[in-house]
Amino acid sequence: MKAPHLTRVLLIGATGFIGSRIFQALQLRDDVLVSILARRPTGLLLEASSTALFGDVTDPASVRRAVRHADAVINAASYVGPDGDIADRVNHLGTLSIIRACEIARAGRLVQISTTAVYGSGPHNSLRPGDAEYRPESPASRSRAAADRAVIAAGGIVIRPNLVHGAGDRWFIPGAARMFKTLGTTIDSGRAQLSTIDVTDLGLLAAAAAVEPTAAPGAYHAACQTPLELGQLLGAISEQIIPLNIKGTSTIEDAVRALEPAGFSPHTINMLGMNHHYESQQLWDLARIPSTGFQIAPQAQTWYRGRLVTA
Repeated sequence: MKAPHLTRVLLIGATGFIGSRIFQALQLRDDVLVSILARRPTGLLLEASSTALFGDVTDPASVRRAVRHADAVINAASYVGPDGDIADRVNHLGTLSIIRACEIARAGRLVQISTTAVYGSGPHNSLRPGDAEYRPESPASRSRAAADRAVIAAGGIVIRPNLVHGAGDRWFIPGAARMFKTLGTTIDSGRAQLSTIDVTDLGLLAAAAAVEPTAAPGAYHAACQTPLELGQLLGAISEQIIPLNIKGTSTIEDAVRALEPAGFSPHTINMLGMNHHYESQQLWDLARIPSTGFQIAPQAQTWYRGRLVTA
C-alpha cells in the first residue's frame, strides 16, 4: 500500500489562544507533519508528535531556518497591544520575514491569521472579503493591515475572524460581560448582528486552508454563517456565565457617553453595539465542514466564570 503524502506544515504562534487550536486541528489530520516555531518550550508541544523549533518572527534568521523544509506555513503570531513600534516589528516586519523565507524555501502556501479589525469600526452588513476596504484605527490594526496586503500580494491566504470565543478568550466574552454590567442596558434593543466563531472551529478552518489543494489565494472571513444578535449574546452570558441584570435599552450614542468614562473605547462599544456581520461560507466550503451556530462550550463557561469572578 502506498504511504499517504504528508504535507509539512510549519505553525508560527502555536502557543497562543488561536494558534494552540490550529495546532490541535493539525494534529487531528493524518495528512500533515507538523512543526512549530515558538519563543519558548511548552509541555503540550513537546509531548506531541511534532518538531519544536525555537525562535521569533522578529528574528529573520530563525524564521528562515524554520521555514526551509515546510510545504505550507501558518502564521498565527500577532501583537495586539497599543505600542506601535512593537506592532510594526511583530505584525508587519515579522510577516515580511516569513514571506521572504517562504520565497527562498519555495514553500507552497502561506496562511496568515488576521482580523476584521483591519476594516475599522463599521457597521458592516454581510460584508464579503472582496468588497471590504482597509480602515484600521489602531497601531496594531494598521500593522496587521499592512501584513495582509503583503501576504495577498505574495499569493498567500489571509483569514479574518471577528469575535472569537472559547477557553482562553480574554477579550470578547469577558469584555462584553463587563461592558454591559457597567452600562446596565442593552444597545438598540440588542438588534446588532455579530459574526462570531468558536476558537476550535477557527483552528479547523485554518488547518484546512493550509492543506486543502482547492484553497485559492486571497482573503477569507471566518465566522458562523448565521449572525448572532447582541441580545442573544447577552442572554447566553447571563444564563451560562454571570447575571448581567440588564434593564431597558440605550442608543449607541448614549452608550458611548456612559461607557467612555469607565474606560471603554468608542471602537470597542461599536464592535458590539453595531452590525458586524461577515460573509464566510467560502471558508466552510473549503474545509468541507458545516458552519456551526453560537454556543459557549462547558469548558469555556468554566474559563469565563473564573475570569469574571477574579477580575
